[in-house]
Amino acid sequence: MSETRSALLAVLNSSSVTALVTALIGGLIVSSVTSQYQDKAKERDRARAETSDYLERERQVVEDAFNTTGRLIAASEDMIQLTSSAFDERNRTSTELTALRGKKRQIINSYNDADQNWHSQRTTLALRIRMEHGADQSVSEAWQKTSSAVTEVSDCSRLWFETHTESVDQNKLTEACATRRRTLDENLEALTREILKSRQASSTTVKR
Repeated sequence: MSETRSALLAVLNSSSVTALVTALIGGLIVSSVTSQYQDKAKERDRARAETSDYLERERQVVEDAFNTTGRLIAASEDMIQLTSSAFDERNRTSTELTALRGKKRQIINSYNDADQNWHSQRTTLALRIRMEHGADQSVSEAWQKTSSAVTEVSDCSRLWFETHTESVDQNKLTEACATRRRTLDENLEALTREILKSRQASSTTVKR
C-alpha cells in the first residue's frame, strides 16, 4: 500500500503533471479573460449602435426644426418686402400690374402656408427635441426661446404688411421688425451652439 502511495506521489510530483496542471489553469484563466473581453466588446458595440441611432434621430429632429423655422422666416421677410417700392402698383401698365398682383398673391399664400405649418408643427417639434435632449435642458430651453422669437417675427411681419398700404423707402424698410429680427438671430445662434455641444458630447461616447 505504501509503495502504491509513493508511486502516486511520484507521478503527481513529476514535471509532466505539473505542466499539465499549469496548462489547464492557464487555459481556464485565458478563457475567462477572453470571455470578459468579448462581453465588454459587445457592450461597447451595443452602446455605440445605440448612440449612433440617437445621433441620427437627433439629426432628423434638428433638420425638421430648422427647415420649418427657416421656411417661416423667409416667408416673413418676403411679407416685409411686399411693402417696398418694388411692389408699388402705381404707374404700372396693365400687363405689369397683373404680373405684380400675381406675385403678391403668391408671396402671401406662401406666408400663410408657412405660418400655418409652423403653428401645427411647433408643439410637436418641441416635444421631439425635449425627448431627444431630455438630459440636456439647455437645448430645450434654447429651442423654446427660438420658437417664441420665430412667432414674434412672423406676427410682426404680418402686422407690418397690413399697416403699410403704401410703399416704404429702403431706409425705413430696414427698420421693419428690426428688434425682433435681431433677437431671433441671437436665439438661432444660441440654439445652434447648444445643439453642436450636445452632438459633440454624444459623438465622444461613440468613439470610446
